[in-house]
Amino acid sequence: MNYKVMPVLLLLLSPLAWADCVADLTAAEARDYFDKGRKLQDRGQDAAALNSYIEAQGYVCDQGGNPVRRQALDRAAVLGKKNAVLAEQNKHWFDESITNYGAFQWYEKSGYFARADHALVQALKQNPSDLQLSALAQEHFRHRSKDYFMHNNADRIAATEPYQMSQQDFDFVAAVPVENVRLILKAQPDLVPKDYLDALAGLAVAQAHLKATDLVGQMKLQQQARAFAEKWQDKGLKVSADQFELALTWTRQMPDYPKAGLLKQQIDSVRLEQAHWFSRDYAHSYEILNQALTIYLQAERADLVQKVRDQALAAGDKAMVAEHYQSASQFYSVADQNDKMALAEEKLAEQREQLSQQMAANNQQQLEAMKALANDPEKLKAMQQNALKLQKELEMNQQKQKQKFGEDTEALADELGID
Repeated sequence: MNYKVMPVLLLLLSPLAWADCVADLTAAEARDYFDKGRKLQDRGQDAAALNSYIEAQGYVCDQGGNPVRRQALDRAAVLGKKNAVLAEQNKHWFDESITNYGAFQWYEKSGYFARADHALVQALKQNPSDLQLSALAQEHFRHRSKDYFMHNNADRIAATEPYQMSQQDFDFVAAVPVENVRLILKAQPDLVPKDYLDALAGLAVAQAHLKATDLVGQMKLQQQARAFAEKWQDKGLKVSADQFELALTWTRQMPDYPKAGLLKQQIDSVRLEQAHWFSRDYAHSYEILNQALTIYLQAERADLVQKVRDQALAAGDKAMVAEHYQSASQFYSVADQNDKMALAEEKLAEQREQLSQQMAANNQQQLEAMKALANDPEKLKAMQQNALKLQKELEMNQQKQKQKFGEDTEALADELGID
């Protein structure tokens, strides 16, 4: 073998060997991050300093490795724990803002992983319905349960304290979505109680029977609608539907997929029972019937979808016969009867035009009467005299009331001995 060739071969192979190393930073950059962390810490900017120490811990391919890794680990551990303890004392468990980290962020970034787990669980116990916090916790403990976690964080664990994931913490976090779904389903009857549905259906019926010329009736209906909205502002069909969607969102966080599937079936079952109730008892309300239709469509129950549309079609035909064209149009929309809905809209437009013409005619009659009065001086004079007489009577009554008030005041003053 020609040994003179060896140096040349080594030179040729060296770049290939170094190319396999994927570095986070160079040794010089690691020192810069470490020095920056110390300066930030001296200025009291602990959160920024901690992040700089973490950057300084990165992997270096240079010969000799990272010259400040151990120092950065130690400084991060001391700094993080000091601030975490203070946050823990204030029960400030979770806060991602760099200006106000919670105990979880301080512990997690400094390598106190068992304490970080505890802080995260405490935060979730304070806000168990926080969807985003729960999602973070699910991912956090899924990551913790993997074998690579201990291997990848061996240096941090060596610089802080031993770590073993708590099965109790893992089970609590995993149970949060299940509990939230349970609470949502339990609250459903309160979101759409019978009184609410009766009132909603009653408003729709009153609207259908109200004539456009009945101004008093319209005012009363508006008052009823306002009272209804105020009473049920935190409940209703939309709120109920939104809560069902929230329940499904919770199931998507669950790490146990078979259990999540069973929970979805339970949600669907409750929704279908609600839809059965709506279509059975409130087919005379297009809003409630439409909600039943929506549920059946989402459940892909073609047989029940057709049943609801048949109910809506019958209600629409009945409303057309009664000349309640707006109601007919709404029911035809639920029934997916576009041609009939268009006809109802056409009839409604005609009806409104007739009413408009009638009101215009009434206004014209009143205008003609005023003109006739203006052309009759005697009638106009008599009207003015009556108006003056009424005005004088009103002024006299006001004067009498004022005089009586003064007498009552003087009598009261005498009784109380006030000069």
